[in-house]
Amino acid sequence: MRIAPCLVLLALAVGASAQPQEIVDKFERRSIESNGVTMSYGLFVPEDYDPDVEYPLVVAFHGLGESGTDLKNLRAHRLATSWADPDTQAEHPAFVLAPQTLVGRRWTTDQDPDESDFVAVQLAVLDILDLVEDEFSIDADRVYAVGLSLGGHATWDFVSRLPDRFAAAVPMSGRGFPSQADDLGDLPIWAFTGETDTVVPPSQTRRVIQALEDLGRDVIYTHCRRSPVEARAFDCPGYIGQDSLAAAIDAHATLIYTSEPTVGHGPWAPWFDHPLLAPWLFSQVRQDPDAIAVVSPAAGARWDGTRTVTWTTTRATDDVVEVWLNRTDDPADWQKLGEAPISAGAFALDTEALADAALARVRLFVRNADGRIAGRATSARFAIDNPGNAAPELRLRDEGLRFDPRILDTMYGLGFVVADAEDDALSGSISYSIDGGETYVTVLTIVPEILDPYGSRQSLTVDLRPLPNSRTARFRIDITDGTNTVSAETPVFLKQTPREATGAVEQVQGEGEGSVELRVVDEDALTGHRYRITVDATGEAKTYAVTDLDDGAVVLSGVPLSDGVQESPVFDGLTLVVEDLAEGRADLDATGWVEGDTDLGVTVSGGSVRIAILTVDLLATETDYEVTVTDDVVGQSIRLHNIPVTDLRFTVTGDDGQPRDVVFADANDDGLPGDGDVLYIVEPDADGEPALAWKLEFSATDATVLPEPGDVFRLVPVRSLGAGDVFEFEGRLGTAVLEAPRGGLALQTYPNPSAGPITLAYQLGAAADVRIEVFDARGRLITTLADGPASAGGHRTTWSADAASGVFLVRLTARTAGGASESVRQSVVLIRR
Repeated sequence: MRIAPCLVLLALAVGASAQPQEIVDKFERRSIESNGVTMSYGLFVPEDYDPDVEYPLVVAFHGLGESGTDLKNLRAHRLATSWADPDTQAEHPAFVLAPQTLVGRRWTTDQDPDESDFVAVQLAVLDILDLVEDEFSIDADRVYAVGLSLGGHATWDFVSRLPDRFAAAVPMSGRGFPSQADDLGDLPIWAFTGETDTVVPPSQTRRVIQALEDLGRDVIYTHCRRSPVEARAFDCPGYIGQDSLAAAIDAHATLIYTSEPTVGHGPWAPWFDHPLLAPWLFSQVRQDPDAIAVVSPAAGARWDGTRTVTWTTTRATDDVVEVWLNRTDDPADWQKLGEAPISAGAFALDTEALADAALARVRLFVRNADGRIAGRATSARFAIDNPGNAAPELRLRDEGLRFDPRILDTMYGLGFVVADAEDDALSGSISYSIDGGETYVTVLTIVPEILDPYGSRQSLTVDLRPLPNSRTARFRIDITDGTNTVSAETPVFLKQTPREATGAVEQVQGEGEGSVELRVVDEDALTGHRYRITVDATGEAKTYAVTDLDDGAVVLSGVPLSDGVQESPVFDGLTLVVEDLAEGRADLDATGWVEGDTDLGVTVSGGSVRIAILTVDLLATETDYEVTVTDDVVGQSIRLHNIPVTDLRFTVTGDDGQPRDVVFADANDDGLPGDGDVLYIVEPDADGEPALAWKLEFSATDATVLPEPGDVFRLVPVRSLGAGDVFEFEGRLGTAVLEAPRGGLALQTYPNPSAGPITLAYQLGAAADVRIEVFDARGRLITTLADGPASAGGHRTTWSADAASGVFLVRLTARTAGGASESVRQSVVLIRR
């Protein structure tokens, strides 16, 4: 049952811990009739209030669960009481205004402020604010908005509509709109969310924070860094630390985002009690957007020696300008250079005391007589160029790949920022790797003419079509000024550029089973030559080589078998996907009861199996086995995966004649294979430890003849690709349906990859009973598309492909009237954007 968010909010509010009654009792109970609304509100007046002193005011907006007329918003959470706490008041005496909206009334329209107006409840709050400011000595430059949950929505809404009325905002678990960023300007904001919040998802805060960042504001991410708003997994390296956050606040940070990775819809009390929150909030003063403007340095300037930072101002002469420098994009990397009277209009800067910087910025803070920052301005980027030749500065803009490491298109724009302090001509290259960065191939040369002006964000487009697909792809960009070279790599990502499979691949030698898919990358480069693929199984991992039979040249060698995505290097306009047997399975023609009269059913599995709550990957060894039924008990099974030991009245031997250990789940405890029994053959794994190799499930009916002593069951596995397997193909465009590679049976799937339905085209050399099955990557049957007789020739069917993204295996099995059985398979890729 789906629980409405408002009910969740209410439940959270009811469960909140009560606040100290002695603090709650200090709030005056008041109400107002305004705009057709009767609104109760609590007002905290500082002890020893002095009308000759101007006090800051905190407006606290509660969540949905605290609506009503009884001022229970004062008793729940630390929303209002944290600011009225004696310890806080001792350091920061302030008024606290806690309005309470009526049950059934929301603070806002819940719409983008660009598309809505103030509602009656908001107008009533503004009337209360006017009354308090008229009655008491309130510092109009220090009015703060704070709120949680529904009150977080209200906080974003009020301050974006009235940024000139508020000095700072603290929204917690609230919804904002990206359009609000344009109206918020330099308003100081400290926003809190929890990454596991399902009531008000963190994306509803993140989208405003990142919109402000895109407008040029520096963000201090205390836990989880910038991530795509729509992402489900966020970059959360951990808390930056109290000292680091304090240093950023000392550097006048005005945009702080605290989003904790394991927190849901608000641990609001710990947030309100954050030791740096109150000092940060009460240090803020209403911003004057016209206070100061930077004249120099100008955009793209190059400074050496002694230079002068200059500004213009509209402020009084008793203000002071603090001059700060940032040499990087790190918002916590600001360095204070000094200060000067605002009336001076200038500050001398000795660049030789500073390290070179290609992308430096100067920020000017206007500090008023109370020591608070009332205005700020940031220069455009410029260079500090001391004697010597510093390396260029290069920064990749690969955020998208860090959070969604996939490229599924034919083109990709690699974004970056590059600059050089000496303004040297820059050149370089973009390289591509299919092995996670072990080896690279240059795919684009960067000449000075294609680089954008100094320090601009730019993107160079890479054509992905001629680059092999890979699960471990990576780009690297190298930039040089002729003397110094800098490099940067993207994260490893999945590259899966859509391809059209084409042509016929024929297995001319060997009985190993796998799949070979031929893909055309560049039609103009096709040779029409005939090629041969040979498999090498002598190393730790199987590889293959490709030889051009027309000219005798080896065009590829040592290429690992594919994982279903990995393509070979491109050659003669082609690339290959050569996969091994997807999972171990029995050769149906050779497997079965070979002695005796029993017709006990046996199902053989060699992929992943479920044992109780465990999923176990079987070894699926390529060994022939015989199960021989005996007169008496000849041994015992072994215990693995909590399957108990039992007596055995049969033996299992390998093709070397040696007995094998088994695990036997004996349903009727008679030691014989029978209905419902499950037999696991055991072999040593890579570490020499016993592991399950094959699973045999036995089933019987009332008419089944059960095994007797002397009956023998033989298991013959299908062999995977090996040294005797050879394939050939021609380097030309093929037809829609492959010619039959072996035995008149062929299968093709298209489009592949696909985001929707997939067509399966198959060819039968003779009439047969056909079964088409779809399995997921773990070997689980997803659906059966066909199960019945079909005539010789071509056929088509469609899979709706309504599964989630992933790699799937389609298996076509055909059994002729004579009992011969053959199967082929294809991997298909589903992509859900």
